[in-house]
Amino acid sequence: MSRKIGPRLLRVTLITLVVYLIYINYIRDSTPTNNITFELSILPEYESMKVGIRGNTEPLSWTKSIHLSREGTNYKTRIEFPQANEEVRFKFVIEQPGKALELESIEYRSLNLKASNNDVMSFRWNQE
Repeated sequence: MSRKIGPRLLRVTLITLVVYLIYINYIRDSTPTNNITFELSILPEYESMKVGIRGNTEPLSWTKSIHLSREGTNYKTRIEFPQANEEVRFKFVIEQPGKALELESIEYRSLNLKASNNDVMSFRWNQE
């Protein structure tokens, strides 16, 4: 009887592994998303500054920035939003060591995700 437990346990383990791999690759990650590239230009230059984006819809937050990478004179980042969200409100920020956070002085920006799937959105600092 104990000889049958080994092969049976191996079969159950392999079946469990196959089911888990199917779940990971085809079921769990099947939620549609919107991938938006945010590009920001024409902003002030400060020494040791970081440019970020904050907003009301995850993965954005009003308390923590997602930083943009510098590309020439522009800054860019690509953010993946769950498709269930329709409208994102956001602002760009400048962070400098030892100084207060500098938010754009314009009203919150707004982006309709249903109309902007996989787009590159270009903005100018403090300009609507």
